[in-house]
Amino acid sequence: MTKKHLLFTLIVMALVCMLAVSVSAEIAYVNSNGEQVSADDADIAYEIEIGNDPWHSGGNCRVSYIYLHDTSVTKIVIPEIELVHPSNGKTYKLAEYSYVRLSTGWGSTLSVYALDDKETKSNSLHAQIKELEIHIPVLGDGAGSQGNLAGWSGLEKLSFFSRAYEPQNKGGFLSGCTSIKEIHFYGKNNELSGNFFPSTIVAGGKLVFHENATGVIRGTAMEGFNGKDVTVYLNNLMQPQDATDPRLTWNKKGNLKFVLLVNDATIYTPEQIASYETFWMAGNNKNDNNAKYSMPIQTYCEFYGEHMDMQTLSPCASKCLVCNKIAVPENAVHNTTETIKYTSFLEKGQRIVSCHNDGCTYSVTEEVSALFTYRGYSYTEEAIGGTYSMTQSFAVNREALDAYKVFSPDLAYGVVASGYNNPLDESVDQSKVIKWDGEKFQFNHFQIKVSGITEDKMDTAVVFCAYVIDGGKTYYLSNNETSEDVAGVTYNSLLPQA
Repeated sequence: MTKKHLLFTLIVMALVCMLAVSVSAEIAYVNSNGEQVSADDADIAYEIEIGNDPWHSGGNCRVSYIYLHDTSVTKIVIPEIELVHPSNGKTYKLAEYSYVRLSTGWGSTLSVYALDDKETKSNSLHAQIKELEIHIPVLGDGAGSQGNLAGWSGLEKLSFFSRAYEPQNKGGFLSGCTSIKEIHFYGKNNELSGNFFPSTIVAGGKLVFHENATGVIRGTAMEGFNGKDVTVYLNNLMQPQDATDPRLTWNKKGNLKFVLLVNDATIYTPEQIASYETFWMAGNNKNDNNAKYSMPIQTYCEFYGEHMDMQTLSPCASKCLVCNKIAVPENAVHNTTETIKYTSFLEKGQRIVSCHNDGCTYSVTEEVSALFTYRGYSYTEEAIGGTYSMTQSFAVNREALDAYKVFSPDLAYGVVASGYNNPLDESVDQSKVIKWDGEKFQFNHFQIKVSGITEDKMDTAVVFCAYVIDGGKTYYLSNNETSEDVAGVTYNSLLPQA
């Protein structure tokens, strides 16, 4: 053989070797916790075959097959797979790829085989998988009724912890996923079309964009959910793929609900929390006048049912640094203060026991009895000795009064009569005021009576009522009301009106 022929043969062999490396498959081993392990690990639940071009970070690399060591597996985790190149020793991290394709082609289902079916591939077990977690960026490919997860009929929960990508809206990716209840997005730089929002989601299903999920949604991508009993939890980071077309669906239908998840709800008004108008729309065509989606606001802490970053404020209170809400342990020992408050002394009040440790919101409120009960007006219908009288009567709840005086020891009460309005005001000549101190006698009932009213005085206004002095303020109890001002009453005003 000539040197030229030998050189040509060597070059061909080198190219063949290079080609063999470029199209070779690599295996990632995953344990029962969903972690990548070595090939000799004692706990291997399944193998993931990475094919087509494992070393191509721009989209040619594929998760081709999954082989179960344990055929009872119902949850598959595709972890942040790392591969070591057999020739150059370089580590390739699939989590850093722009995206990785699934299955052997756009129209093929990602198949799951028992390990002993690896060569024949005669019976895919993908329909038994109930949960799939993907921690590498993936292209959700498919078209029509064919797609990479088509026929995963047992799949109930699908989670993308890295980028989910497919901007063309060809459909098919989740075709036949008739059991799916939950779809979760955690990753950044998502590009989402209708491939990720299947109409086969079950009633009561939910789709969640978690705290750090970013990216874009193609116009009307969620039309598959329209009219379904589905709740979509949006965040403030996802945006329309086309800023001029912020439609999530065509015209609004049926039971589809939206909730806006935020970290801190304290920056919103109560009205916004109840119904926040977003820029997302519904409509059959691009139109600035399309109906906007309004949705209630919920914090991530409320959604997860737990606070995520707590700062201790006191022995019985902590503040969440995410949602800014105060949390009080159920069995906390509080440093309490008790008080009783009345807004009207003729109505029930409140006994309030609250903790005054820093930040603690613990407070218990219960009703307490009214201090006084109004018994009403009365008057003489016939003259006695040529004159008439009128009376107001009250009852005292001594037990409630004694309890309240613990917190207001200077409280005083009684009855007062005068021809002046607000008779206990400093501007009134007190020599023309009749006042009786009820505390001196400790009666359970009392009344004040104006007598000697002649017929020519029946339209003369007279103040005759009870009073309470509390906290330096004077309150008048008259006609079943508590107020800081009181006006006189005439005899004729008490008579039945024709």
